[in-house]
Order: sequence, then C-alpha cells, then structure tokens
Amino acid sequence: MRALVMRDRAVRAAVIAASLAVVAGCGPKDSPGAAPDPSAAPAAPAVKEGSLLVSDGSETVRIDGRPVEFPTAVTEAAWSPDGSRVAFVDGDGDVATARPDGTGLKKLTTARAGVKRSRPAWKEGGVEIAFTETSGGKDRLVSVFGNGGLQYDQQREQPTSLSPDAAETGNSALTASPGGDHAIDLAYQHRGAKGGEVWVVDLYQREPFGMKLADGTEPAISPDGLHVAFVAANGEVSVIEVKDKAKPAQITFGAAKPSHLTWTPDGRNVAYQTPSGVESVAAQVPKGAKENPATELSPITGVPTFLGRATDRVTRLSGADPVGTALAASQLAWPTKTRPFVLCECADVMDLVIAPADRPELALTAARMATGGRSGFLLTGGAELDAKVEAEIKRIFGAIDPKVGGSPSAHVVGDRSVLSDKVLNRLKALGFTVDRVPGADRFALAASPALAGEPQGASEVVLVSVTDPTSLGAAYAGEYYGARVLLTDGGKMPVPTAAFLAQLGPDAKVVAAGTAADALAAWPARPKKLKATELRGADDAATAVLLLDRYAGFAARPILVSSADPVGFAVAAGQSQARPVLAIDPAALPPALADWLALSSAGIDEVWVLDGAGRFPTGVLDTVGARISGPLGLAAKS
Repeated sequence: MRALVMRDRAVRAAVIAASLAVVAGCGPKDSPGAAPDPSAAPAAPAVKEGSLLVSDGSETVRIDGRPVEFPTAVTEAAWSPDGSRVAFVDGDGDVATARPDGTGLKKLTTARAGVKRSRPAWKEGGVEIAFTETSGGKDRLVSVFGNGGLQYDQQREQPTSLSPDAAETGNSALTASPGGDHAIDLAYQHRGAKGGEVWVVDLYQREPFGMKLADGTEPAISPDGLHVAFVAANGEVSVIEVKDKAKPAQITFGAAKPSHLTWTPDGRNVAYQTPSGVESVAAQVPKGAKENPATELSPITGVPTFLGRATDRVTRLSGADPVGTALAASQLAWPTKTRPFVLCECADVMDLVIAPADRPELALTAARMATGGRSGFLLTGGAELDAKVEAEIKRIFGAIDPKVGGSPSAHVVGDRSVLSDKVLNRLKALGFTVDRVPGADRFALAASPALAGEPQGASEVVLVSVTDPTSLGAAYAGEYYGARVLLTDGGKMPVPTAAFLAQLGPDAKVVAAGTAADALAAWPARPKKLKATELRGADDAATAVLLLDRYAGFAARPILVSSADPVGFAVAAGQSQARPVLAIDPAALPPALADWLALSSAGIDEVWVLDGAGRFPTGVLDTVGARISGPLGLAAKS
C-alpha cells in the first residue's frame, strides 16, 4: 500500500478536484434496527483468504457455498480490501455496505426516480466506493465515502471526467487497484463510437492520466495492477498488460457470456459470472494456446468477489516522557530521508511544528498547524532544542541546503518564556525559515491568525469546548478540510474566541458542538447575523461521532488516546493528518465510537494507540481490533 501521506493527498485531490463526481448529500441514516452491533462477531461463517462470495440479487449471499442471510437484497457485492465490509446495491437500488455476516447495514445513497446504480467498487484502499449511475440512458462514474461521512465536502456535486481523453458520460463498470505502487489505479468501460472500450487511469499525477487500453468491456485490474482482464469483441476473456500498444492474450475458449470479471487474490486466475454459475481460468496461457480449461467455482450464478488477506493493525506506542512520546509518533509516521531536502509536491515532510513539552494545552492547540498532511510535529524543552529532537529533525528532513533544495518552514509555538530564542536560532542554523507563533493561552492561540487565519477569510468555523475532549479530538478532522476550530471553556465564551466570531464574514458557517453551543447561546454580544448549526449527541462521544460524520470520510489511521493524557492528546493531534483523534476514557470504548469504527473499517488500515502511561487494557484494544478488521482478524497487534 502506498505511504499514507500519498493516499492522504490523493483523497484530498479527489475531494477538491472531484476526479470522480461526488454524490451530493450523505444518504439516509442506518436502516432501523440494522445499526452496527459492537458485540457482533465480524462474520458468521468460517472463511479463509481467497474465500469466494457470490451475490445473485436475493437476500442470501454465499460465502464458499454457505448461505448468509442479509436484511435486504444484495446485488453485485464486493469485498472491501480488508474484508471488513461488503459493498452492494440493496433492494431499494441504493449503494450500501454491511459486515460480511449481514449486520451493520449502512445506506450510502438515496433512491431517486429514473436513476439506477450498479457496479459498486472500492477505491482509495477502501475509503471510497465508486459506482455506475445511469440516468436518461447515460452512464457516469460517481463515488461516495464508504462510511457515509464527509458531509462537509459532499454539499456539492462536481462531475468531471476520469480521463482527459474520455467524455464524462458513457463510463461504467469501474474497477480499482487494491492498493500499492501500481501502474494504474482505475480501469473502466467507456462507450465509444464503435462499442465498448477499456480505459485505465493513473490518479497519482498532477492531472489524472488516462488512456484507452483496448476495445472491450467488463475490465478487471490484476492484484499487482500490471494487467487488466476484459471481455473482448469476440465474447472471450482476454488479458492485456498495462502499457501503450500492448497486445491482449485470449485466455478463455468457449466461455458462455462471461461478465463481472474479477481476479483471485494471488493473481493466478480470472473468475467470471456465466448464465449457469461462476467459473475461473488461469490468467496466463502459452503463446498460441487454443484451450484453457475452466474450473467451476459455484453452480449458482451470481457476481463473484474474493476475500483478500488480513491487512489491519492496532499499534500501541509511547515514550518515556513528553518529548519521547512525540518522537515515537514521528518515527512511526515518517521514513528516514536518504536524500537531500527539496521543496516539492511529494510525500516528504515539508515543514515542522515545534511545541513546548511542558505546556500540553498549548501543544494541543498548536498541533492544528500540523494537520495539513506533510508537517512534522515535535515537542521540546524551553531552554534549548533537545538533542534527540534535533536528531529526529535531521532524520526526517535529511540534509538541508536552502541554496539547492529550498528552505523548509519551522513554526515555534509560544513566546520566549515558553520556548527560548535558542530554539529558534538552532532551527535557523539547521536551514529552516523560522517564525514564532505566540499565544498567551490556548483560547488566544486558537484564535490567532497564525492558526485560524483572518476571520473574514473563514468559510466554516467549528466551535468546540476544551471540557469535551472526545468532541475536541474529533473536531481536528475538520481542520484537514479547511474548517477552523475555535475553543470555548464549557459554556463560557472566551474573549479571543468572541472577538474572532464577531468579525466573521457574512457567508461563514458556524458549527457549535456539544457544550460549545451553550457558550454561543449565552453570549450576550452575539451578532444577529451569526447563524450556527448545533451538533449535540447524547454524550460527548455521540457528539464526536456527529463531527466525524461531517468531517471524517477519510479515516485511514485513527489515533486512540486517553482523554486524561494531555501530552498524548497533543501528540495525537499533531500526527492526525486525516487520522481522526479518538480521545476517550481508556476504561471502555464508547458504543458510539465503536459503531463509527465499524462503519469506517474498510478505509482504516491501522489504529494507533498513544498510551505512554499504559492506561488502555487489552480488552479495549481487542474491541478496537474487532471493529476495524474483517473475518480474518488483524494482520498484527503490537
């Protein structure tokens, strides 16, 4: 799988540029009585890597031939890359997901007259589900976030072409690479002037690069991303290498109307639906072959999909002191830089935030500066730059020569009484362009232009209380997508926060979460023009889930931390980078967050547990692991 920061950038680019059209709205809430059950096992039937799931449009799917009942009809089901969820078209014609035992049903679209949805396919490592939407005789490819989240960015619909060389309509049957450093990310069927065409797309370019690969239909990308299987004009399955002017090789001879092609996880075989069942053939044949015997995989016809290997992890990390905790997180987040630093649009760390180790409340607020995706976050003492911190800076930035590769930025948080000029001067000597971000307290720091920008430029502000730690952690997900987080003190409105709100532009939106809504309501000087949306659940965890639903469609690597550990909380926020912070009482995982993890599990590849004091019992980590993993369980827990 690509480095997380690369996937962070890709998801953000997909949201902003909408290389797929993003469906407006988030669909209805979970079906009544079908919400994820935190106590439910991941799947009822025993399964193994490569298990075959077949869906035929009924309420019964078959996993290795064993029937599993779902609460709705299941059409064109597809395992998520980690196997934790199954995407499908339900009995209402909506795109939905569920656990592979049929529990935890979640609708992701809303039925519309004259609109048909088909062919759901997981993309971006399980973060999104793309599908074909047909209306007025025209097909196009659109996507939703697999957990139903990121309502903030789903308020608009921006259909654009997947490829600069193909029209926006006439595209269908998308298939996505399962992840990794592949030649292509997507393949889809395009309706050309003379019939079906197979197109492939590499999304990891400045502009999505696409090309026509062959004439044909029903494309399916191989697990290594280097080949595409498809149905050729003669009705037989062929395989072609992903490169310009490649020649396809026919691999079936006499297949009966093959459709819904898919590869086995080992890449050795291609399976497909026929009118009488599911068959597979070897993906490679000798040159000039005239036969390739098929193997029957299912006597019941339906759409095949194979369970991949277990990939999810729960990783506990800590340090001996605040500085060490931040170092441990940085060492896990960033690889060692083996070449000189160069300012670039790449996955490398590009700037640095240094916060005071002995002022965790300032460090927590300052961590927002590191939520952009390519910022390192470290703590240090007040007198000088800690030697271990300097060593870590050199490790992740490499050799810095401003005259050759440019100068990275370093933001030092706190006035001279918090972090001395010696810290700034040492960073300058290392080659950084350094600025100091002052703030008398966390409320003033949160409202500082260095963090929040000027009020007139704010489009959405999230108001959250420092007394609601779980909501506060969840609110940082909004920072990643441009929302500004301001702080209240329970139901009290601090002066710096009030001053920022009073200067907001007329088009700014305010979201008041939990007890912060009380502070806004009790503010006597609140401008009449200031309108707000209140997000308040039954408790702090439920409010946090409302925030996550709004801002955290992409949740590849959540960070679990004790709400009573201010240093861990700060470090978690500093490493968030679209990894939502779940700050909880370590005694138990709140049911609302357990449900959210289950719904988001397909896109989660790892959960970090920042646990320097050893507060989290094994049982809580086991619960987290069960919520994010598929029927094969975790790949590792450390």
